[in-house]
Amino acid sequence: MIDKLYKYKRVVELGNITKAAEELNITQPALTSLLKKLEKHFHGKLLHTSRTGVIATKLGKVLYENANQLLIEYKALEDKLHETNKNIKKNISVGMIDNVALNLSTTNFHNYIKLFPSINVKLIINDTKTLLEQIDRGEIDCAIITKPIESIQSRYKTSTFGLENLVLACNKNLSKDDNFKATIEQNPFFAYNKESNTHKYIWEKLSTFGVSPHITIYSTSPEVNLRLVGAGAGVSILPENLVDKYMKNSEIIKIYPPEPLQREIVIVQHKKMPRTKDLSYFLKLISMK
Repeated sequence: MIDKLYKYKRVVELGNITKAAEELNITQPALTSLLKKLEKHFHGKLLHTSRTGVIATKLGKVLYENANQLLIEYKALEDKLHETNKNIKKNISVGMIDNVALNLSTTNFHNYIKLFPSINVKLIINDTKTLLEQIDRGEIDCAIITKPIESIQSRYKTSTFGLENLVLACNKNLSKDDNFKATIEQNPFFAYNKESNTHKYIWEKLSTFGVSPHITIYSTSPEVNLRLVGAGAGVSILPENLVDKYMKNSEIIKIYPPEPLQREIVIVQHKKMPRTKDLSYFLKLISMK
């Protein structure tokens, strides 16, 4: 079952059965048969087709989240049984931007602590520029940020942490028939810090959409923006998973842009800094929702 779950995990992550089969070095029919067996075992459809490949159904997402954690913990247990205490680093320090920190899973933190009770984890929340400087000074082991600009690639090594989808958040009373452009242009707009990469990315995208927001507030905190949105003071483009958390007990709704606003979240390390196993497990566990 562990092997089947791993293959299913890669199909979901790649979003394409053919690509997954090639990576896993098996035939597409064999992988398709395996997926059908999983659906039979879990009594429901796990994947449905899209224009670009396959995406997980509601049941499939539940399986992916739990399978992902099971696979990581299984691998961690295997290695832990063969590791001696002297080879485990006792402290790890991870920097991250606020968007990432606001969406971390406390359950996954707890799982890591249970697996590695002797390791102290220090989390540093800061802006991208400061985090990169802290990496250079050796103050943190790595940083989790939005995909960095090309000019720093020669100094750091990066790996994918996940994807961040951005949506328009607004109070349902301010929505203009769920029209993205009209809702932005006819309401006060709360933007990210003007100097941030997030603001520059959003501004460039809005320009391509032909949208001209009336910015009334620049904030360094997406949570502050979201609270203002909830109060009906205006609208803001924010991470979808953060908006989802606030939608449960509020009048906040989300409106999707004409085309996806999506950014890659990456783990950045200095090229001279090796990634230890305990740090790797920590990063994998906290990336799961």
